[in-house]
Amino acid sequence: MPVIQSLDRAGIRTAALYNANVLFAGSTTSASAGTSDIIDTKLRGGTDDNVGKHVIVTSGARAGDISQVTAYNTTTFTLTVRPVFGGTLATGVTYDLIDREFRPEFVHNCINQAVHHVTGKAYDPEEDDSLHLNGFER
Repeated sequence: MPVIQSLDRAGIRTAALYNANVLFAGSTTSASAGTSDIIDTKLRGGTDDNVGKHVIVTSGARAGDISQVTAYNTTTFTLTVRPVFGGTLATGVTYDLIDREFRPEFVHNCINQAVHHVTGKAYDPEEDDSLHLNGFER
């Protein structure tokens, strides 16, 4: 089992959605022409396959922007989103494309509930090293 203590909220979200097989982690292959475009030549699927999916920008100046796909052009590999981003996306900006059933707010609420549930049960912020060999004498 991998260590997850070093993961932040985005890492936990990515791991959970990836394991649920509802996440495509992509990156832009061209700069967008407008604030509503994502261009990624690695995207696959038909015209309607990506419509309704949620997009979270995970790097660059627009990191944290969340939107939803309203159209997908299979010829130009361009996703159109609403609401529009706060600016255009440069080449190489990473993003998460999440299936429509998994709204980002729902995923974050699930993470909050899980953290609340295990607090005090699985994590102890107090560490006692009195029984450990640490190379220091007391």
